[in-house]
Amino acid sequence: MNTADHTPTEPFTYLPKANHPYTAAIHWAERHLAVPSGRALVIGSPPAEASALARLGWVVDYLDWRWEDGPVGEGATCHQGNALALPFGDETFD
Repeated sequence: MNTADHTPTEPFTYLPKANHPYTAAIHWAERHLAVPSGRALVIGSPPAEASALARLGWVVDYLDWRWEDGPVGEGATCHQGNALALPFGDETFD
């Protein structure tokens, strides 16, 4: 696996190519989190993963240092920030 294809040097893309490892993460989220139970935080994954959870009924916040605040995909809200300094209060997510 070429490390240039992954964080932090990877180019930001909405949906990874079919054979990209992140595609498996999207499918995992769709299978294992199919029953929404509240608010979810997605950190640094492809925005398509956040959109997939939103389509399933989750309230989704997406955090990435490469994206400015605003909507991302279908039904997810994006926040630019650092996972080591989350811009959310305690017990915000389920």
